[in-house]
Amino acid sequence: MEFVEVDMPPEKQIEVVKFWDREYSIFTLSALVKMLEVMNCKDFGDNSFSSFVFFCHSGTSQHFRSLTESKIFETVVGEKFIADQLIGDEILQLHATNAEHLIGLFEQIEKGVPFDSDFIADFGLSFGVFAGANTCIQRSADYVAQHPQHGLLLNRLIKQRTKYEHVMSFYDSYLEKLCIKIAKKKGVGTPHLLKLLTLREFIDFMRTDKFPTRMEKREECCALFILPTPKLLVGEQARMLLKEMLLIEEKKNATLLNEEIKGMGIYPGKVRGVVQVITDVKDLMDFKEGNILVASTTLPQYNTTLTKAMGIITDEGGILTHGNAREKILQGNMGFKFF
Repeated sequence: MEFVEVDMPPEKQIEVVKFWDREYSIFTLSALVKMLEVMNCKDFGDNSFSSFVFFCHSGTSQHFRSLTESKIFETVVGEKFIADQLIGDEILQLHATNAEHLIGLFEQIEKGVPFDSDFIADFGLSFGVFAGANTCIQRSADYVAQHPQHGLLLNRLIKQRTKYEHVMSFYDSYLEKLCIKIAKKKGVGTPHLLKLLTLREFIDFMRTDKFPTRMEKREECCALFILPTPKLLVGEQARMLLKEMLLIEEKKNATLLNEEIKGMGIYPGKVRGVVQVITDVKDLMDFKEGNILVASTTLPQYNTTLTKAMGIITDEGGILTHGNAREKILQGNMGFKFF
């Protein structure tokens, strides 16, 4: 899972689109190599994905992947849940086992037990496996929801995903606590630097106390190419690539404004209200109660605002994304895309 730093982005293989905005660190994103191993394994997603890209800059992160491949993955893993109970049970067990293990690691971080390279490896790899199983469950639920005859299976997926949602939500906050404690022990003046390390680099740092070169460039912008092989692009080249990809996304959306809009409804009924677009977490301070919240996605930081919204519309997501899994009694459309 070692990332090779490159000076130029890999040659474009397939068209990708932005799927979400988050606040994940480079460390967390690098651990998602393991997530792709789970999602792409033959028994689950069967190599549905060929391209996966993350960007990290200014405390935020974006994820790009192929919309076509995502649809293929949803169908493949959803069909396997329906057709083979043993495979479904294996995914659910993988999810639960790693979630419970991570909860135990969270408790150790709170207690401040001695941390070594093995703990860092365990903390990163367990999250990657958990995230992979979590995504399999989420996308399977979206697929199963389109087949009413499998309502019992859908309820099982919803129950499982909701039970451990907090593990995904709080992982980076525990990483922050871990970095603070390790930085204090090792005399690192800025704990944030540790979050700029990939999982492999963090393990090496715990053994050698040495940082990689060009760390300052990672603050500016960093691109992580997960597939076909892990590669790292930092600094101006990464920033320009992200700017180019966001510009393509903006132009594409601008040409679709008059097209038919479709999405997955997560609550029955209709609602009418004033639309308020949220492009940054800071915008939540100005959200007016009773408006319809429109965002690319919903993050844990949105929780308080969701209770004020009359409805929710997001660019990405499904029946088990944040806005729905928190059991808010709201009208909503998730996975809102142009067709």
